[in-house]
Amino acid sequence: MMSEKIKTKKVEQSRYSNYFKKADSFHKAAGGCLKELNYEAAALASIHCVISAIDAFLVFKLGVRSSSERHSDVLKLLAEACGADSKQAIKHADAVLNEKTVVEYLDVLVTEKQVLELYKHADRFFCWVKERIPRGNRS
Repeated sequence: MMSEKIKTKKVEQSRYSNYFKKADSFHKAAGGCLKELNYEAAALASIHCVISAIDAFLVFKLGVRSSSERHSDVLKLLAEACGADSKQAIKHADAVLNEKTVVEYLDVLVTEKQVLELYKHADRFFCWVKERIPRGNRS
């Protein structure tokens, strides 16, 4: 069986810093919302932190970002970009992305326990990316 090519969009490598700035902004927002007990906003910000951090990393490493609708595809691209070094990071990203549909589209509210878990994984993934891309003009 032939493997399916993952849909991507080419992005100039220097643009990674813009995606990282977005990730950083979402990361800060998630932390602030947690402190205010605003769980829905903290959960959404955590999810978007991970999405933007993934984009930053893939743009820096591969010059692409995923345009696939499947979260599993972006995780495959992460593995391709850094191999064995990414296993734990991929677990953190996957834990967050798996909750995206529930948090964004279903008629249920996140619990404190759920949002703390989401934020923990988002924070760990964000820090992993931050350690692996150049400081450049990022904050």
